[in-house]
Amino acid sequence: MLRPRYWRGWMQASSNEEENMPLLGLVIVMDAIRVRDGIAVGLKRASLHTREAEIIQLLNSEPLVSHPDNACIPLYEILNIPNDDEHHILVMLFLHELESPPFETLGEVMEFCRQALYGLRFFHCHNIAHGDPHSGNIMLDPTTIGRARAFTQTQCPSRYYWIDYNLAHMLEHPEKPGTLRIPYTRGGDRDIPETMEGKTHANPFASDIWWGLPNDAPFIVSATMVFTFTPCPSTSIAFPTGTPTN
Repeated sequence: MLRPRYWRGWMQASSNEEENMPLLGLVIVMDAIRVRDGIAVGLKRASLHTREAEIIQLLNSEPLVSHPDNACIPLYEILNIPNDDEHHILVMLFLHELESPPFETLGEVMEFCRQALYGLRFFHCHNIAHGDPHSGNIMLDPTTIGRARAFTQTQCPSRYYWIDYNLAHMLEHPEKPGTLRIPYTRGGDRDIPETMEGKTHANPFASDIWWGLPNDAPFIVSATMVFTFTPCPSTSIAFPTGTPTN
């Protein structure tokens, strides 16, 4: 079930600012409620010309889905779109932004880093490169923190999931990961070496590792405290032919 603004016959009401808010840009993700059990889900219009659905389905199948390091967003089902041969709809767990609720302790930040990096390592161990790992593509499972916003991430330990696999790659020849070169598509992180050096082909596993150094990850912990990881100088990083993938 979609928001009321998408119901047939919906009329704009002056009393509900959220529902009246105009939509900006091309909408490919929206929230909804699954009618049979009332849980919140996220709907994403995904291209049939990428391997996004295939990779998410693989990571949501046994035995991978039961592994504690698997940080792929849970997938519920895939819906076909009538009269659309270019897209389908991925029905997934509805997630919150990374810092909602905000980090308050160093321990919370370190637990986030552990889950994020172990998740990337898990993907790499199964010959999958995320392709676009940045802070906007990892989100918080709100079901782990309860309904009350008074809870902190320490009181209710959080679970984080990587999203957005439209630039992800699955390695067909796992015996030679270090020599892999594929056409490079720039993602959300503009500071990785492939972008700065103007490369047309790159190793997607190395790009994932660049984010995992980590390169640029400040975390606001409270109104008076900020934890920041020291950035790695871009000019000092080079990935040799034998770059490890995990």
